[in-house]
Amino acid sequence: MQLYDTLSGVPVYMEEDVFRVVKEIQDRFPELSIKYLEDDPRKPISLRDAPYIIVENCLDGVERIVKRVWQLNSTLIDELYMMRNQTVKELETAIDKANAAVKKEKQTAFDEKRDAAKDVVKHVLKSPKTSYTFRNAEGELVKVTDG
Repeated sequence: MQLYDTLSGVPVYMEEDVFRVVKEIQDRFPELSIKYLEDDPRKPISLRDAPYIIVENCLDGVERIVKRVWQLNSTLIDELYMMRNQTVKELETAIDKANAAVKKEKQTAFDEKRDAAKDVVKHVLKSPKTSYTFRNAEGELVKVTDG
């Protein structure tokens, strides 16, 4: 399949399978784009970068590299789905951890208040006097009488 580069007007030859993968990525992952690096024959193959770069067009206007690939085929689409799902799973795990920490904090605060109240009740019941005076959590003076 022959396409034309819109910037230079030079024809670019692309295999049908590659075109299909590019189109599918554009349809399913609109936040991603594919960049092609020109091959530099002066570099040995071992030092060349992968010719295709998948980048994410972020909301802050920056393109961030998601993946570098040597060929565009259907396995790339599967990998992108797995990466997206992994990101969602990591996010869910982080949210669960944060929720557990908040729950633990609330439980600790509740336990401290309950223990303080139990301590006051214990002292009131042990006191031989008919009245008992103490300061509550707000600093107010509270008087408990038995009659």
